[in-house]
Amino acid sequence: MKLKVMSALLLFSLILLTACGNGATKADLRNSAPDKPDQTISIKAKGKLSGYKEIKTVHAINSSDTLFVAFDVHHHHSFTVEQIKNQARKDLTKMFPGRKIEISSDTKLVTETAKAEQELRKSGSNIDIKQKIEWLTKLSRKKT
Repeated sequence: MKLKVMSALLLFSLILLTACGNGATKADLRNSAPDKPDQTISIKAKGKLSGYKEIKTVHAINSSDTLFVAFDVHHHHSFTVEQIKNQARKDLTKMFPGRKIEISSDTKLVTETAKAEQELRKSGSNIDIKQKIEWLTKLSRKKT
């Protein structure tokens, strides 16, 4: 009786190990996913600017050579937006030398950058990002 239980347990564990070993690992699944653009720079930039007490929300996207950041400040800091932008630009340039840094505090650009972030999470390509950043940059420089 003991021999039957031991052999059944051994057979069950062998089947379990073989069945689990045939599946794809997490690394395989990550590598087989479509190539999504690397957004680690924008994540680091968001982390840095989130530490500013004056900034309420931060959204950022990046391409291979450009970082676009849009943020919203608390109402009582609205008179110092330009100083906050200059400090943010200085900090980000120090963090990411050699990258073109675009910064905006315009409300429309904050919402458009947030939409672009969501699109990137779902699916995105480097071409789409570059076009989106160019479009956001044109909007930020447009005088209204």
